[in-house]
Amino acid sequence: MNLAVKYEMQDMLKKWFKNATPIRCQAGTPIAAFIQAVEETDGELVLRCDCDMLFFDNGWLKIAQELLEEGAFDLIEPPRFGVTKNKQEISISTRAFLLRPSDFKKNCLPMKAHRLDFLRWIHRYIHSRPTYLPLEQMFTLEKIKGNLGHCILNNQLGYSLHIPT
Repeated sequence: MNLAVKYEMQDMLKKWFKNATPIRCQAGTPIAAFIQAVEETDGELVLRCDCDMLFFDNGWLKIAQELLEEGAFDLIEPPRFGVTKNKQEISISTRAFLLRPSDFKKNCLPMKAHRLDFLRWIHRYIHSRPTYLPLEQMFTLEKIKGNLGHCILNNQLGYSLHIPT
Protein backbone atom coordinates (compact mmCIF):
# COMPACT_ATOMS: atom_id res chain seq x y z
CA MET A 1 0.00 0.00 0.00
CA ASN A 2 1.34 3.38 -0.97
CA LEU A 3 2.22 5.59 2.02
CA ALA A 4 -0.08 8.47 1.04
CA VAL A 5 -3.05 6.09 0.71
CA LYS A 6 -2.20 4.52 4.06
CA TYR A 7 -2.27 7.89 5.85
CA GLU A 8 -5.45 8.92 4.03
CA MET A 9 -7.12 5.67 5.14
CA GLN A 10 -5.92 6.14 8.73
CA ASP A 11 -7.37 9.67 8.78
CA MET A 12 -10.68 8.34 7.45
CA LEU A 13 -10.78 5.62 10.11
CA LYS A 14 -9.93 8.11 12.87
CA LYS A 15 -13.07 10.06 11.94
CA TRP A 16 -15.13 6.90 12.41
CA PHE A 17 -13.47 5.35 15.46
CA LYS A 18 -12.32 7.20 18.54
CA ASN A 19 -9.92 4.59 19.86
CA ALA A 20 -8.38 2.76 16.87
CA THR A 21 -8.08 2.43 13.10
CA PRO A 22 -9.35 -1.07 12.23
CA ILE A 23 -8.67 -2.16 8.65
CA ARG A 24 -10.13 -5.67 8.90
CA CYS A 25 -12.14 -7.65 11.43
CA GLN A 26 -11.02 -10.85 13.15
CA ALA A 27 -12.45 -12.97 10.29
CA GLY A 28 -10.61 -10.93 7.65
CA THR A 29 -13.66 -9.02 6.39
CA PRO A 30 -12.73 -5.46 5.44
CA ILE A 31 -13.92 -2.68 7.69
CA ALA A 32 -12.13 0.14 5.90
CA ALA A 33 -13.75 -0.76 2.55
CA PHE A 34 -17.28 -0.38 3.99
CA ILE A 35 -16.35 2.97 5.46
CA GLN A 36 -14.63 4.14 2.31
CA ALA A 37 -17.82 3.43 0.35
CA VAL A 38 -19.64 5.91 2.57
CA GLU A 39 -16.82 8.45 2.78
CA GLU A 40 -16.14 8.77 -0.94
CA THR A 41 -19.68 9.40 -2.12
CA ASP A 42 -20.92 12.77 -3.25
CA GLY A 43 -24.53 11.67 -2.97
CA GLU A 44 -27.02 12.76 -0.37
CA LEU A 45 -27.90 9.12 0.34
CA VAL A 46 -25.79 5.97 0.14
CA LEU A 47 -27.09 2.48 -0.52
CA ARG A 48 -24.19 0.23 0.39
CA CYS A 49 -24.67 -3.39 -0.62
CA ASP A 50 -22.77 -6.55 -1.42
CA CYS A 51 -22.47 -7.47 -5.07
CA ASP A 52 -24.46 -10.69 -4.54
CA MET A 53 -27.69 -9.02 -3.38
CA LEU A 54 -31.02 -8.96 -5.17
CA PHE A 55 -33.70 -6.34 -4.47
CA PHE A 56 -37.41 -5.99 -5.09
CA ASP A 57 -38.69 -2.49 -4.40
CA ASN A 58 -42.36 -2.24 -3.59
CA GLY A 59 -41.94 1.13 -1.88
CA TRP A 60 -39.14 0.43 0.61
CA LEU A 61 -36.67 2.78 -1.06
CA LYS A 62 -39.07 5.74 -0.94
CA ILE A 63 -40.01 5.01 2.70
CA ALA A 64 -36.34 4.65 3.66
CA GLN A 65 -35.51 7.96 2.03
CA GLU A 66 -38.38 9.68 3.86
CA LEU A 67 -37.33 8.20 7.22
CA LEU A 68 -33.74 9.36 6.70
CA GLU A 69 -34.89 12.85 5.68
CA GLU A 70 -37.03 13.05 8.85
CA GLY A 71 -34.05 11.97 10.96
CA ALA A 72 -36.04 9.04 12.38
CA PHE A 73 -33.12 6.61 11.93
CA ASP A 74 -29.41 6.73 11.16
CA LEU A 75 -29.19 3.43 9.27
CA ILE A 76 -32.01 1.66 7.42
CA GLU A 77 -31.97 -1.82 5.96
CA PRO A 78 -34.25 -2.93 3.16
CA PRO A 79 -36.72 -5.67 4.07
CA ARG A 80 -35.05 -9.07 4.32
CA PHE A 81 -36.63 -11.87 2.34
CA GLY A 82 -38.46 -14.25 4.69
CA VAL A 83 -37.67 -12.36 7.92
CA THR A 84 -40.82 -11.68 9.93
CA LYS A 85 -39.42 -11.38 13.49
CA ASN A 86 -39.72 -8.27 15.62
CA LYS A 87 -37.57 -5.80 13.67
CA GLN A 88 -36.02 -4.29 16.80
CA GLU A 89 -34.57 -7.64 17.90
CA ILE A 90 -32.64 -8.35 14.69
CA SER A 91 -28.97 -7.53 14.55
CA ILE A 92 -27.64 -5.19 11.88
CA SER A 93 -26.31 -6.53 8.60
CA THR A 94 -23.83 -4.76 6.34
CA ARG A 95 -25.00 -6.74 3.31
CA ALA A 96 -27.31 -3.85 2.42
CA PHE A 97 -28.07 -0.58 4.18
CA LEU A 98 -29.08 2.95 3.37
CA LEU A 99 -27.88 6.05 5.17
CA ARG A 100 -27.46 9.78 4.82
CA PRO A 101 -23.69 10.27 5.27
CA SER A 102 -23.90 13.82 6.64
CA ASP A 103 -26.44 12.88 9.34
CA PHE A 104 -24.78 9.57 10.15
CA LYS A 105 -21.41 11.24 10.71
CA LYS A 106 -22.98 13.96 12.85
CA ASN A 107 -25.14 11.61 14.97
CA CYS A 108 -23.09 8.42 15.27
CA LEU A 109 -19.40 9.23 14.90
CA PRO A 110 -16.91 8.68 16.26
CA MET A 111 -17.87 5.29 17.61
CA LYS A 112 -15.89 2.72 19.51
CA ALA A 113 -13.90 0.17 17.50
CA HIS A 114 -15.16 -2.88 19.38
CA ARG A 115 -12.83 -5.86 19.81
CA LEU A 116 -13.15 -9.56 20.55
CA ASP A 117 -13.43 -10.77 24.13
CA PHE A 118 -10.14 -10.92 26.03
CA LEU A 119 -9.21 -14.58 25.45
CA ARG A 120 -9.93 -14.52 21.72
CA TRP A 121 -8.19 -11.14 21.48
CA ILE A 122 -5.02 -12.65 23.03
CA HIS A 123 -5.14 -15.64 20.65
CA ARG A 124 -5.56 -13.43 17.57
CA TYR A 125 -2.91 -11.00 18.79
CA ILE A 126 -0.34 -13.79 19.33
CA HIS A 127 -0.94 -15.00 15.78
CA SER A 128 -0.78 -11.46 14.32
CA ARG A 129 -4.44 -11.54 13.25
CA PRO A 130 -6.92 -8.66 13.52
CA THR A 131 -8.74 -8.43 16.85
CA TYR A 132 -11.74 -6.29 15.86
CA LEU A 133 -15.35 -7.36 15.62
CA PRO A 134 -16.99 -7.09 12.18
CA LEU A 135 -18.49 -3.68 11.39
CA GLU A 136 -22.04 -5.06 11.58
CA GLN A 137 -21.39 -6.25 15.15
CA MET A 138 -19.93 -2.86 16.02
CA PHE A 139 -23.09 -1.22 14.62
CA THR A 140 -25.26 -3.63 16.64
CA LEU A 141 -23.38 -2.83 19.86
CA GLU A 142 -23.74 0.90 19.16
CA LYS A 143 -27.47 0.35 18.58
CA ILE A 144 -27.77 -1.49 21.93
CA LYS A 145 -25.98 1.41 23.65
CA GLY A 146 -28.44 3.86 22.07
CA ASN A 147 -25.85 5.55 19.85
CA LEU A 148 -27.30 4.43 16.51
CA GLY A 149 -30.89 4.45 15.29
CA HIS A 150 -31.58 1.45 13.04
CA CYS A 151 -34.55 -0.24 11.45
CA ILE A 152 -35.34 -2.97 8.96
CA LEU A 153 -38.30 -2.17 6.79
CA ASN A 154 -41.47 -4.23 6.47
CA ASN A 155 -41.60 -7.15 4.01
CA GLN A 156 -44.72 -5.71 2.40
CA LEU A 157 -42.50 -2.98 0.94
CA GLY A 158 -40.34 -5.45 -1.02
CA TYR A 159 -37.29 -7.44 -0.06
CA SER A 160 -33.57 -7.91 -0.27
CA LEU A 161 -32.02 -11.31 -0.76
CA HIS A 162 -28.44 -12.42 -0.29
CA ILE A 163 -27.75 -15.03 -2.95
CA PRO A 164 -26.22 -18.20 -1.48
CA THR A 165 -23.06 -19.31 -3.24
